This record gives sequence, C-alpha cells and structure tokens, in this order.
Amino acid sequence: MDAAVAAVKAKVTPELVANVGQVYIFEIGHAGGGMSVWRLDLKNGDGEFTKGKAKKGEFIGATLTMHDDIFVQLVSGEIDAMMALLRGKVMLTGSKKQAAKLQALFQRDDEDDDVPTSMLGKLAWSLFGMGGVGSSSVGRATAISPDIAVKQHSDFFMRFIDMLPQFMESVDTNRMTLVFFTISGLDLLGTLDRKISPEQKKEIVDWIYSLQVVVPTPPGAKSDHNHGHQAGFRGASFIGALYDPCCEPHGVIPYDGGHLAMSYTALASLAILGDDFSRVCRRDMARALSAYQKADGSFMCAEDGEVDMRFTYCAACIAYFLNDWSGIDIPKAVQYITSSQGYDGGIAQGPGLESHGSFAFCGVASLALMGKINEVLPKPKKEKLLKWLLMRQESGFCGRPHKPVDTCYSFWVGSTITLLGGAVFVNKEENRAFLMKTQHTDAGGFSKWIDVMADPLHSYMAISGLAINGEEGIGPVHPALNISVRAALQLPYERRDDAMLDAIAPGRRGVDGGVGGGGVGRIAGALAGLCKTAPLCALMVVGGVVYKCDMVAAENEVARKLLSGGLVVGGAVIAWRVARGILLVKN
Repeated sequence: MDAAVAAVKAKVTPELVANVGQVYIFEIGHAGGGMSVWRLDLKNGDGEFTKGKAKKGEFIGATLTMHDDIFVQLVSGEIDAMMALLRGKVMLTGSKKQAAKLQALFQRDDEDDDVPTSMLGKLAWSLFGMGGVGSSSVGRATAISPDIAVKQHSDFFMRFIDMLPQFMESVDTNRMTLVFFTISGLDLLGTLDRKISPEQKKEIVDWIYSLQVVVPTPPGAKSDHNHGHQAGFRGASFIGALYDPCCEPHGVIPYDGGHLAMSYTALASLAILGDDFSRVCRRDMARALSAYQKADGSFMCAEDGEVDMRFTYCAACIAYFLNDWSGIDIPKAVQYITSSQGYDGGIAQGPGLESHGSFAFCGVASLALMGKINEVLPKPKKEKLLKWLLMRQESGFCGRPHKPVDTCYSFWVGSTITLLGGAVFVNKEENRAFLMKTQHTDAGGFSKWIDVMADPLHSYMAISGLAINGEEGIGPVHPALNISVRAALQLPYERRDDAMLDAIAPGRRGVDGGVGGGGVGRIAGALAGLCKTAPLCALMVVGGVVYKCDMVAAENEVARKLLSGGLVVGGAVIAWRVARGILLVKN
C-alpha cells in the first residue's frame, strides 16, 4: 500500500494538474477493517496526494471506493481501471467523464499511453469512450478531422453487435433499435459486407424474426379474424418468449405484443440485410396499425401505450415497408400531423404542444411516405415550417429554440429540410465542422455533444446526418426512411414509385402531378430501356450534391454519364432501378 501511494505521488506533476483540473477522493478499505480516505488534488498548484477528506465547499470530480489490494493492482497496472469498474471491484460516485481522466495514473510506465493492455480493457476503454489524460485523441472528441474514421466507427458499431456493456442494461428492452443503429451505420459507411459475414447476417435475421409476435387464430375463428392488434416485433427477449426464427404461433403471452418503434427498426434492419420479408406476418401487422390508430388519427406505440408523432412515423414506415396501407386511415393521420403545426411554423408531438425538430421530421417524413407533402402543406405553411427548421442551425442543429446543438438533429432537422426542398439553404460546412468535433477518431463513434462519450444512437445519427450533408465516402441515406438508398431500392413488394421519389426528391413534382412532368418525363422513358442487364444502381442529386450508389458498367454512353454524375437533367433527382426496368426522374 505504501509503495502504491508513493507511486501515485510520483505521477502527480504540474502537467497532469494542467490537463485534469479536478479533485478526487479515494476511499480505501483495509483487510484488517476500517477505511482510509485520500484526497488527490489535480487542480491546485502542483497537485498533491494526501491522506484526508475533501476540504469544506470543495467540488469533487469523482469518488472511488475500493479495497487496498485493488488500489495496489490499479496503480501497478496489473488490472485495467475500466475493467475493475465494470466488474464491481471499484465503486464510482460522481462523473464518469472526470474519472476517465485518472487513466494516466493507472498504467505502467512501460505501457502505451493510449491503449490498455488486456483485450477486455481495450473493449471497456472504447465502450466507455474514455481516454487517458496524456492522449490527444483516444476515446475523446478531437479537433476537426479531414476524413471520416471509417475503420474506427465500424469497429465501434461491431462492439455493440458482439456484446453490450453493463451500463446499457437500462435499454435492454430496446435491443432491436441498437441492432438497427449498428447495421445501418455499417451500411452507410460501406463496411457492412466486410464486417458481417453472410452467416452472421443470417443469425441476425433469425434473431430479428425470433422477436416477431405471431398471434394464433383462435379455434373456430374465421381466417380473417381481426386478432392482429398484438402483431409486430418486440424490442428484445425480455418477456421470455420461445426463440423461434421460423415464426410459428405458440400462443399469446400475457402483456406481450408488438411495438411500433421496434417493428419499424426490425423491418428496416431486415431490409438492410437483404431479407425478402417472407417470414413477416404482413397481414397481421397491417391490422395492428389499425388497432393502434386512435380516433384523432394519432398512433399508440403499443396496446394502451403512449401516443405522439413518433409512432405516426413508425406506422407510416411499416406501411411503406409492407406496401400495405390498409391499416392506416390516411386522412385522419394527415389531419393529426397538420393540426400539430404550431403558430411558429414548427411541428410538435401533438396539437397545441411545443414545436420540436425530431417531431417535425416524423410528421414531414410520414407525409412524404404517404405522397402527401405537396397536397396538404400549402406553400405558406411549408415556407413557415422551412424557416423554423433553418433557424435551428447554429453550427450544427438543435431541436428547439435556446437549446444546445446536438449531433442527432443534423439528421432529424437536416433531413426534414431536405424533404421540403430547402437543403440549398443549409450551411453544410458549419454543420460538418460541428459533427467532426464530436467524432472519436481512435475509439470510434460520435458523441451527442463535444467532449462527451460516444453512444450508438448519436454515432448513427451523426453518420446519417453527414450522409444528408453530402459527406464524401458515406452512402446516400433515404431522408424519409432513414436507411440507405441502396436498402430502400431493394425493398420487397412492388410499391408506388412516386412516393419513393417524393421522399427522395420532395417538392419537385411536375405541374401535371405526374412523375417527371414534360421533357424530363420523356427523357426518363427514353433512358428506361438502357442497360437492362445492369444490376441495381441509384443516383441522387440533392442540394447540388451528387450521391452515387452501386455504380455499374453501362452499355450506353448516356447511361454511363448518368451513373457517373455527368448528366443532370434539369436539376433532377434520379433513382434508377434497372433490375425492374424502372428509371425514375424528378423535376
């Protein structure tokens, strides 16, 4: 113990004090009984490590409680600090962020300043987003980087596929959404096929299907018995249902049922993984939407669950994925969305409530998927909404007035602006600069704000926000479905292509209401027969930025120019589905 105390004192330097700027308390229990309290001052003067309690009125960054043998092992570097915390050998009171700065004390002198020694330690290091004091970048938001750290972000997402850390146990019921963030993030980064093998994809697909709620038809009931109010997907296996990827009915578990948000992320994940939806209980899920829609047009998240604009969006996505709108009363849903637009032009989670960027996305994206934006949002209302959204940009975007910028709103607000045709008014350089400041270039991931730890949600939303922003190297994202354009174009079931176009290219419909209108429509027809043997490909031009997806060789020079971004017809946004002989062009 004495040697460990001396070692800590030797590591207290003016440089460490300048970098940390905090005071810590160590409560150390002893084998013979009793506890000693030590004060580590890395804030004042040259710093000190002395026996004694905190001074009166002194702010303590964190208090760490442990046995003396653990303290000795930490100081000597025999165990990793973060693994000791994960395993319950160290109790932490206070800020994890401030405690992370102590990593420099808990490593051997011959150890790399940036990397813990054990594999588990490396995992904990990355999951917690904690970097050493002497490190300029590990696990911390860094200065603006010229490139996206694709490898590190891909590794970050894969860690949440392989194992969830203890601190995420509170979101166990939402594991379906974590899987979506992970695989969709890899998809946009272009590393999905490299990181996840076909065998692993099958395992994930089977796991998703195992969480589908399959409700058996009661004995004697007709085949069209409306029992679908429970159908859908759960968020995890917490309720104890039998693991069955074959989706056979096993009876109804009390309080079990599908959840709209989990059903949306489940279907989105299946689409990203290339599943054909053959095991989806399509009819029952459509009926469930009808059961979850309330008289005012809004949707419950589940039976007797909460109600707001998020679940209207989830319902619209589910209907679009399934290409079955029979379970949604569209006029009532549209009325609910439009009545939620406030006096300031923004859209709230419901009528008469405060406007919010994410709810604006949910409302506008729902209208886009229904093909109703131009029909139900007249020019004055659309322009007022667009103005409200554009005013949410400071550097990045915030969700409400007088709130700090947050990475996730680069997608929520940025995508909504795109859907309304206003991307040209966004300061993309400022938005990118903010997002890059939240990037963790060594440990991977993005954080909610600058200098806080990364998490899967904000990592994914930052990447999709960069995609909306036109970031080079990131695949194009469908601004309404929030999945890659590649995945959206491969959805099973034939669907209305004008709805797809309205989602990708809002506000660009011809005056005749048809796709393309005028000369562009004729060009679409002329090009539709080109390269019929080519695989799936897509090209988008949003706000003057050309997005390419699955570039292929083309037999015709015109098609080659089209695919390479060399031909843009009248500022058109183009989504080309050669596999079905469909070329979609929007004025």
